[in-house]
Amino acid sequence: MAEVSAAATAASAPPPAAEVALPELPIASFAMDAAGARIAVQIVFLDKAVAVWVGSQAALGNIVLAAPSRFDPVPLSSILLGSPRDTQARSYSQIIAKKTGQQCFFSWANMEREKDDVKEAVLARVLAELRQPSA
Repeated sequence: MAEVSAAATAASAPPPAAEVALPELPIASFAMDAAGARIAVQIVFLDKAVAVWVGSQAALGNIVLAAPSRFDPVPLSSILLGSPRDTQARSYSQIIAKKTGQQCFFSWANMEREKDDVKEAVLARVLAELRQPSA
């Protein structure tokens, strides 16, 4: 029988797991009541973009991306996930991109059923959060 040396055993052992340093991303999370509806909002501030999630349930809805364009005053937008019929999510993403000058990833879950005044109140609160100096 051949003996396996300690050096050979150590050489075949997997290397220790490397520690990965993840960046700290500023996140604003809050819930609000608007016209009797309880809405949760989470805003993630990225380097040159903002990601906004709005929902009445813990689920991911449509995802829309809007980006400012130097060729058009209306930000370009595209639905990345979900129904192309959700024009309001696209519109809100464009409003946020225009107001911030940054790309906006926008998602909302189960908001189609909410009244327009609820949606407008949510948009106003999101824009107020984005204007905060810490953002």
